[in-house]
Amino acid sequence: MVDRDENTGPLSFADVGIPAPKNTKNTCFGKIRSWQSLTKLETAFLVTSLTGIVCFIVFTCIRIANMPRDDPDFTFAILVLVNAVICLYYAVNGIMYERPCELILLVLATITIWIYLVLNYAISVRTDIKLARMVVTSVLGPALIAMGVYICRHYMLSKNLIFRTVGANADLQKMCNTMFIFIDLLKADLQISVSMAILVMNDGTKLNLEDKILLPVVLVVSSGTFAAGYCSVRLESRLSALFFVILWFVLPAYAMYLVVKAGQDLQDTSHDSKTEIGLYAVLFVTAAIALVLRMATLFFGVKVYKHFGKGLAKKVFGDPTQSTTSSVTEQEPNINGSA
Repeated sequence: MVDRDENTGPLSFADVGIPAPKNTKNTCFGKIRSWQSLTKLETAFLVTSLTGIVCFIVFTCIRIANMPRDDPDFTFAILVLVNAVICLYYAVNGIMYERPCELILLVLATITIWIYLVLNYAISVRTDIKLARMVVTSVLGPALIAMGVYICRHYMLSKNLIFRTVGANADLQKMCNTMFIFIDLLKADLQISVSMAILVMNDGTKLNLEDKILLPVVLVVSSGTFAAGYCSVRLESRLSALFFVILWFVLPAYAMYLVVKAGQDLQDTSHDSKTEIGLYAVLFVTAAIALVLRMATLFFGVKVYKHFGKGLAKKVFGDPTQSTTSSVTEQEPNINGSA
């Protein structure tokens, strides 16, 4: 046992040779929480969300395998499947990196999918797979939504990981929070771009030459917009920020093109089924969301750009020219139980 004076302070794990547990560790994407630091509620949320999403993905894959490719509902199934896979990422990343925006996206996606499954079972041909998907979502969905909202609110108020990342400086905390929101909006923007591409594909056989040319171009540009936006904040690169602004205009223009084209197609609905008309409706909503997200990314992108040169990127992602060190010293647990 190490001899200590009364004024030295309380005995810690390090004094008796026991490594102190760490709540966070540095990664190339910033600080991440350790599994040991998760609360029981966060663990329950992860287990519930991952179980529900994986079950939903399995049921959707089974349905897609038994569905004819020329069925308009095939597009809906692919759209839901892709977004469910993205929700897996939101669930894990939202908890481990304390990203409230990603948890909000997960909750909204859960609500949307829940409503879709209930309506799909109620108004279309009923099958055992549809019933199983609806039951699993109806059981796990409410619990996931309630826990997600509570945890999201806690992250917004506490900002624990932001404090461990940039310290107690209030200005740096605000700048860090703005950066995280911008990065999350970039992810949502890329997600909505992929969703629009799926909706345009329809059953894969109705693409004209114009669509076949524009579709891959838009996907590449959308990926480039995400990469340019992320690199601009990661590297505090003004050149990347310029590329981001230039590429920013492509998706809104494409969204408006799709809306006009869909409006023209809807003028003759004599040969369209209810599902096909529903696809157009979803396309209109998706295009509107894409425009709103683009405006939000530009707004927060400008705010982040104004913070370049203030050392935020080094605080968040570390300085590649130096050894990785923690910006805030973790408090060692006290084995005596005193503060």
